[in-house]
Parts: sequence; C-alpha cells; structure tokens
Amino acid sequence: MKNLITFCCLLIIKFSFAGIHITFTDYIIWEGDTLTLSNRPLDPYFDLYPELMPLPDKPFIHANNQYTAIFEIKKSSLYLTAIYTDKLDSTNARHPKNLISEVFNGKTELRMDWLSTTLVFGTSVLGGSKNIYGNQKNEKFFVALINEGTVTSKRNLSANKLKKLRHRLFKEFSTTTTYTTLQKKIFGTDNRTPKEFEKYLHNRIFDYTSRVNKEKTPHNIVYNA
Repeated sequence: MKNLITFCCLLIIKFSFAGIHITFTDYIIWEGDTLTLSNRPLDPYFDLYPELMPLPDKPFIHANNQYTAIFEIKKSSLYLTAIYTDKLDSTNARHPKNLISEVFNGKTELRMDWLSTTLVFGTSVLGGSKNIYGNQKNEKFFVALINEGTVTSKRNLSANKLKKLRHRLFKEFSTTTTYTTLQKKIFGTDNRTPKEFEKYLHNRIFDYTSRVNKEKTPHNIVYNA
C-alpha cells in the first residue's frame, strides 16, 4: 500500500510528448502489479457526460486529456479507484487529490459495470512507430475482454499481435457511421486517408470500439431522477 501511495504521488508529472501533444497515461493494478494502460477506459464515459470531465487548476494547452485514472481488477471485475489532475489534497499538499468522489457522487471505488471494452495493459504503452517505441519485444502486454465490468478473458500477447488486433478493430470501426462522423469532427473538410486516420487514432481505437450501457451509468440514474 505504501508503494501504491508513493506511486500515486508521482502520477501527475508522468506524461509523454508526441509532437506538440501531451498524453496522460492511465494505470491498472492487477495481481499486485501496477501496469500501464494503452487505452483510456473513462473517455467513453466522459464523451457521454462531458460536463463531468475533471479539470485541472492549470490546464495543459496541448493535452489530449487532463486527468489520470487508476483502475484495479479484483475478483474478475474492473474497478475505478482514483482520478487525478494537478489538484492537491487539502490535508497533504504533497499528495494529489483523488477526485473520484467528486465525479461519482461520494464513491471511493466504483465497479465499471456499464463498460464493455478491450483492455490493453502492460509494462509500457503499446506503440506505433518503431522509431519512437522500438520493437517492444521485451515488453510484457496483456489483453482483457471486459463485458459490463466483468473480465471474461485475460491473455498475454506480444506487441505485434496486439497491433494486429488494433488494426482489425480499426477496420471494423471504419465501416460504421461513427467513423465518418468522428473523421469530420476531427479533420473537418480536410480529407485524410484511412491509413492517416488510423495512425491518428492510435490506441484510442480501443476506446472508440467500446460500448457503454447508459442505463447502468451512475449519472443516468441521477439525471433521470
């Protein structure tokens, strides 16, 4: 637990640069290890409820998001345990403030039973360009299939196999109306090839192919009350 607390104190300064973009990374605790997530399980939720997106005191101008989330797999279920921005804990200015209770109405832990997704995590973020990430042969990666919060399967896969899975998901996504809408939203009238769009989406394809059961979301209950 002490190691986890120390780790959480460092989260807010861990980000990477890709061009002019800053990417905050999520993490997952599984079988006692804290591993790096390649996708962002909360993003589909905040797409549904954008007004709930946690905002930092000092936003990063070129960031694709403004928070870091911590998840844990326990007893074959996926839980959200923390959300951090640059806000500090009022009781300890050296620790970031966990915002989960502010976003989710007093909850200190939340089973994500509204989410179905392909969860990819490991000792690193699943890369794209070998010039930036290398071949990642020595990295360890796992893929977990989540069905409304329940882990239905977990496998250890190589980076190459996961990249093929990512490409297959993109090909399936490219046949949907959401693909066309999203492309227009991001690029406007600037025509981009599918290959360029796939490169742009990168690991976010795991999130865009996720399913959110709105009726099971905590805020669907609140807003419809």
